[in-house]
Amino acid sequence: MEKVEILMNWSCNENCIFCSVADNFDDGSVKPWSEVKEVIDEAAGDADMISISGGDPTIRKDIFKTVEYAKDQGFDKIEIQSNGMMFSKEDFLDRLVDLGVTRILVSIHSHDPDTHDFLTRVDGSWERTVEGLENISERDVELRYSTVVNKYNYQELKTLAEFLHERFGLVFSFHFNYVMPQGNAEGSFGSLAPKLTEAKPYLEEAVAYLRENDQRPWLHNVYPCIMGEEYEAYMTEIILTETNLYGPDFECEIDEKRHSFRKKPESCQKCRYNDICVGPPRKYLEVFGEEEFEPVEGSKKSRNDIKSQDYSSRG
Repeated sequence: MEKVEILMNWSCNENCIFCSVADNFDDGSVKPWSEVKEVIDEAAGDADMISISGGDPTIRKDIFKTVEYAKDQGFDKIEIQSNGMMFSKEDFLDRLVDLGVTRILVSIHSHDPDTHDFLTRVDGSWERTVEGLENISERDVELRYSTVVNKYNYQELKTLAEFLHERFGLVFSFHFNYVMPQGNAEGSFGSLAPKLTEAKPYLEEAVAYLRENDQRPWLHNVYPCIMGEEYEAYMTEIILTETNLYGPDFECEIDEKRHSFRKKPESCQKCRYNDICVGPPRKYLEVFGEEEFEPVEGSKKSRNDIKSQDYSSRG
C-alpha cells in the first residue's frame, strides 16, 4: 500500500450532522497504543505514508507519541486528519510539527461561520478551525482541505475555495466529499443530500477555480456519468486509493471496503467505466432513483487506463 491510515478513536470534539462514523461515537473505543505501534512497525518499509485519523485524533493524549514513533521508524510523510480546532493552540501544533508531522488535512464546511457551526453542532468551531488554519499556513507543513458537500453548502463551494485561497494561499489539495448515507446522515440522507446533478454545476465552478489557481481538486462519491469524462483524473470512485485502514476494532483495504454498501443501476453495465467505477450507495438510489446514471459511451476503461490516487503532487 502507498498509504497506511490509522483510525485512532471513535470520538470527536465535534458532532457533524453528516458525520459518516458518528454511529460509533457511543462505543468510545480507541485503538490501544500497542496496536498503533504494531501497525506502524508493519507499515515501515512497505508504505510511503502514515495518516492519522479518527473521530478526531488530536484529542488523544498519545498523539505526540504516535507521530514521534512513526518518524523514528523512517516515515518522512506523516499526516493528521482533523477538524483543525486543536491547531488553534500554537504550542500544540508546533510540538507535532517538531516531532515529524508533514501534512495536515483540515475539514472545513463553509466560509460562513454560522453555517459551519450549524453543520458541526459546536458553537465557535469555525473560528477555532480558521485560527488553526492560520497557524498551519505559517508553518512548513502541507495543508489540505476537506469539505462534505450537502444541501446547506453545495451552492457555495466556489466561495469557500475563494475564501480559503485568498486567506491562506496555495494548498496541497482540496477534497470535496459528497455526503454519504452513513452515521449521522443515515436516517436524514434525503434532507441532507442534494441530487448529484444539482450539485454538479457548483462542483464544476469550484474545480475550475482551483485549477485556475494551481490547486489540486479531488471529488469523492461522485461519478463519471454525473460529471463527465473531463473530470476523470479527479474522481476517486474510479481511482485506486492504495490505502490500508486500521481502526479500533477492524482493518481493511479501502479499495475493497468501499464496495460493500454500493449498488450499481442496470444502466452501468453499458457504461465504459463499469469495470472500475464503484457506483453509488444503495441508499442514494432508494432516495433519488436511477435516472441520473446514464452510461458513458465508448470503449471500456480498465484499471490500467486510470492512475492510482497521487499523494505527492499538488497541481
